[in-house]
Amino acid sequence: MIKKFLYLLFFIGFFSSAFFLTDFYAKNELKKMNNLDCPAKRIEGVSRCKKEDVMNYIIHPLSTEWNNIVKKNFDTDEIELIKQTMRVENMPNPHWIYHPRLLYVKGRANNKFYTTGQDGVRSNGENRECTNLLLNDKNIAKIFIFGGSTAEGHGLPGFRTISYFLNQMVKSNGYRVFNFGTGAYDFKRSSDYISYLLKRGHKPDIIIFFGGLNQITSNSKSPYRQSDKLIFHGWRDSLKDSGLKYLKKGDGQGLEDSFTLLQRIKNLNIVKFFKYKNTTEEIKSKKIYNISPFEDNFDPHFHELVFLNSAEVADKNKVFLTEQLLKSYVIEDDFVTKISQAYGADFLNIFQPFGLIDTRNPMKKEGFSSAAGFEYYKYAYESMKKFIQLSDKNIIDGTKWLAENSDNNNYIDLNHYSGVANKIIAEKIFDHLKQQSKYKESKINSYVLDCERGEY
Repeated sequence: MIKKFLYLLFFIGFFSSAFFLTDFYAKNELKKMNNLDCPAKRIEGVSRCKKEDVMNYIIHPLSTEWNNIVKKNFDTDEIELIKQTMRVENMPNPHWIYHPRLLYVKGRANNKFYTTGQDGVRSNGENRECTNLLLNDKNIAKIFIFGGSTAEGHGLPGFRTISYFLNQMVKSNGYRVFNFGTGAYDFKRSSDYISYLLKRGHKPDIIIFFGGLNQITSNSKSPYRQSDKLIFHGWRDSLKDSGLKYLKKGDGQGLEDSFTLLQRIKNLNIVKFFKYKNTTEEIKSKKIYNISPFEDNFDPHFHELVFLNSAEVADKNKVFLTEQLLKSYVIEDDFVTKISQAYGADFLNIFQPFGLIDTRNPMKKEGFSSAAGFEYYKYAYESMKKFIQLSDKNIIDGTKWLAENSDNNNYIDLNHYSGVANKIIAEKIFDHLKQQSKYKESKINSYVLDCERGEY
């Protein structure tokens, strides 16, 4: 009896040791595939950290080099004041939250740097109550700005954004500007936002889309078919970090997280290792860019693997991806143009300046153009500019708007603009606004809300 018991213990110990050793090996191999222990993103089978992703090849905020650059650009040695203004420490900009119609939106925030009001509008420095009063006042002519984090004014207080400066310029003609820019929003996500707000009863006189960078990015980082593109910042971790919760099956909203035994087995490292071991060629193939997330064989783990290797995949498929990009851009432009007309609003579509492409951007490390992903970005960027030039679409090319700033203090990081740059951009938008039929119809009236007599 004791002998049998010892045999049993031996077999339990042997198989347990074998399992844990195998699991340890599989876990490390999966790390190599996903580069979870490496700042560079590499396709499996290629030695790690050999070539950095374009988004990592930058001067990082709070580094000594970054401090020197921003002190020069902002003409001050008070680095703590700069950090506070740019909100690079304990950044109080809101997390994303789940939304039943738009997938995600900005969460609520109310501090001296960042305040959100009704339906995700960002205040231009005034308090939330004033923003909401202005937004809902039928006596005020309105301009709505949409786009990603650059339109939103990421890294800057509300009184240094494009919408703030533009608001100061249009007040004399009776208009007010409302900032609906949202981090990670591309043209498609913005067009959904526009239609949602119109259906909610908002009636802007002029609608502005300011973007382009996120459209190029999300087009490569999300492997789904064009109609189902999701957040380009990642599949699982970004959702969790942003406050979007994994929900148990049956909760009726959000993502499902099954806790069945079969799901637990599928999530074992050794099972995932053998499943993804031979996916290199499939990842490199452009076929991955037209996947439906509504099919039975949908696998978010594989798609996360695609996302983590997207920089090099995009370089290899830059022509196909750019063709897909241009088609989707035309679709969204047509949609927003028509829905704006249907609701009696003028529409301006602006292709933004790219800090990632700008050779004068001091936030890029030397050799930036050799980083993985740059080849795709540059090809898509140049193709978009050429398309705008040759197209009969009324798209404004704003890519050179910051070139005239000889002080070269346009950026606070790789892609986001400084307050100086935002003022220049606002002036350029204002020049185009003055040509719009709606804006030429002066909305001047003596009616002013009390809250506007303050900082607004």
